[in-house]
Amino acid sequence: MAPQLAHELRSATVVLWSPVGIAISAVVVAAAIFLLQKPHYPSFVNLPGPKPSHLLWGSSLEVIKGVVGGKHTEWFERYGKNVRYTAFCTTQALITSDLTLINHVLKNGYDFAKPRVPARVLNNLLGKGLITAEGAVHRRQRRVLNPAFGPAQIKNLMPEFWNKAYVLDEVWGALIASGGKAQGTDGLKIETLRWFNRFALDVLGTAGMNVELGSMRNVDNELARAYKAMATQDPQITPWIMIEMMFPILRWIPTKRQTVMRTNLAIAKKNSARLLRDKKAAIAKEAAAPAASDADERDLLSLLVRANTSPDVPADQRLTDAEVLAQVGTFLVAGHETTSTTLAFLLERLALNPDVQDKLYAELAAVPDDRPTYDQLSALPYLENCVREVLRLDSPVIAISRVPVEDATLPVGNPVPGRDGKLVDSIQLRKGTQIFMAISHVNASTDLWGPDANKFNPDRHDAGPADKVPGVYGNILSFYGGVRNCIGYRFAVTEMKAAIFVLVRHYRFETLPSQPKMRRRWLFVQRPAVEGEDDVGPQMPLMVRLRHEQ
Repeated sequence: MAPQLAHELRSATVVLWSPVGIAISAVVVAAAIFLLQKPHYPSFVNLPGPKPSHLLWGSSLEVIKGVVGGKHTEWFERYGKNVRYTAFCTTQALITSDLTLINHVLKNGYDFAKPRVPARVLNNLLGKGLITAEGAVHRRQRRVLNPAFGPAQIKNLMPEFWNKAYVLDEVWGALIASGGKAQGTDGLKIETLRWFNRFALDVLGTAGMNVELGSMRNVDNELARAYKAMATQDPQITPWIMIEMMFPILRWIPTKRQTVMRTNLAIAKKNSARLLRDKKAAIAKEAAAPAASDADERDLLSLLVRANTSPDVPADQRLTDAEVLAQVGTFLVAGHETTSTTLAFLLERLALNPDVQDKLYAELAAVPDDRPTYDQLSALPYLENCVREVLRLDSPVIAISRVPVEDATLPVGNPVPGRDGKLVDSIQLRKGTQIFMAISHVNASTDLWGPDANKFNPDRHDAGPADKVPGVYGNILSFYGGVRNCIGYRFAVTEMKAAIFVLVRHYRFETLPSQPKMRRRWLFVQRPAVEGEDDVGPQMPLMVRLRHEQ
């Protein structure tokens, strides 16, 4: 009897994990979700939008296929700034580029939470840190973290930004000296995204944790190796990834991607825990004998541990070790992916717009100091405009998803005709209805930036947009806004400026003679890729030439 039962269980397991079994399970779950949904409010049902193109997927497959953000733009042009569409398993969602509505959601940030599925995925990746925390927990974490990210603290980190920028400069110079001269030229094809990943990781090593990761110099560091392995995973969202996110048990199927992520996340967490133990011990020793201590650690982790143990912070408001470790994961994952991608996109924009590159070079070359202060770097207007413009057009995060924690009424900027012809002047949503705020579309809105909004033009930031954007930086939404704005935006902007300052003064950037077709790939962060080279993964190859004007 027992052998027969075991055989039946094995057979059932094989069927369950087969593609047919998974498909049947998905359909059953979809039917259950459909039957359990509460009726939506008429104002939401009345919103215009596309008909679902698939029984199970709704319109989701249209969104993830083709140009990143392309389907969103098509819908906005056809239906207006507030669109209702059918997502996975018949669920109804709102996608919006309405500034009035977006401002309301951002300003009342604690009334709107991350949707359950992406929140769970991010929690598995980062832990219960600032990105995944909600409500009172987020407020408490933010209160402890804020002191580490103020202007004074970023000023103190300038030496780390400059040190790493000049390491990257040295490495690229050596590559050109060997590879370029061997070909009888002063330039070389360099895959810039890979190097920016290493640069950003090394910056976060020293500025974030006071640890030399050495990834730009190919030092064999276990933590750096783990994050480099995760960064090379295909960032393209696929139907299978969407199913994995909906059904967490599927993450245990040993696909190549899951195996790489699980193995290297474990390595990263182990190393982060060791770093935290060492940091706490060093700070405790310093507190016990301050006169004997010569510690001058200005890294983010040291500042965080000190702030967390400050007598000004009540015991019940302090972060647990698990929460501190989650912040380390957030620094490393969210901090280095977004920065490296933005830097790669900026070099591409400069290569495609040589007049912009020349103007930027002229401004940077006129600075007499090789390592200007934070205030001097911040006072360079065209550099500031270039950073704002690449973040406007190439925001690493193209959208923010939120759900109301209770039934909510959302204001709209301009009433629009609904499906029945009546004007929709506000939208009532059920608790848990997904709101998809299209950052990239708002950033490139012709209503805000005029008919040439899709053109890379740093000068446009001298005048600013036609209407105020509720973002924390530069009249764009790339760093969000409201109570959940990106706490590290000053760190990221300053780090990027330091890298561009050094590289543009020393090199000229051009597109490759082969003119590869570039495309965008998107999961949580959009990254560049070459058409037809999916096996290579994310990349931004450019021709990098030594400047002779130096």
